[in-house]
Amino acid sequence: MALGQPVELLSGGALADPTGRKVAHIRRTKGRLWLQGAMLDAGMAQVRTFADNRAMAAVMLEREAKAQRDLLESYLAKYREASARDSLGMTPAEARIISRAIVSNTPAFPKKVPIVLIATFATLFLSAGFITTGELLAAQRRGGGLTSVL
Repeated sequence: MALGQPVELLSGGALADPTGRKVAHIRRTKGRLWLQGAMLDAGMAQVRTFADNRAMAAVMLEREAKAQRDLLESYLAKYREASARDSLGMTPAEARIISRAIVSNTPAFPKKVPIVLIATFATLFLSAGFITTGELLAAQRRGGGLTSVL
């Protein structure tokens, strides 16, 4: 990001921490890129503030949180892919929407007319079967057999 390029140190408070180390923000002179912000965006750094040097803490914490969320989402996507491959030989679904479905106001099933017709014919055939069976059995009891019915 800044290898071999001139940088400038910016301080939001004291120039040294309690242990004597230099504390500053680094900005690339050419392009004015804030290097800590870029490192936080890439997930390569963590925020650490001191009581007297918190000028950019909110911005840095926001960038670190976004980088952590992005990293978590990428790990979750990799986990889902791996668990889909491991579970019963299934592969992750690859699909795309071709067209959106439109909900119909008329029901597709049950259709009233075919059901009423089927019920009517079934009742007709069952009634005819019962009547024929009853007449045949009554004729046999009377002793006439089949010839007396016909």
